[in-house]
Amino acid sequence: MTVQNLLDELGYTYPHLVVSVDGNLVRHDAYSETPVPDGADVRAIHLMAGG
Repeated sequence: MTVQNLLDELGYTYPHLVVSVDGNLVRHDAYSETPVPDGADVRAIHLMAGG
């Protein structure tokens, strides 16, 4: 499974995300090629602006 597969499966559609796999940041253009190993610590954070 890749980062993109996981985001799709979990329904993440927000365009501005920061994703890390086991503490390593994943560039947006690498989501479809970055594997997610079994048991990995994956974090997806929505970026928002506000005032």
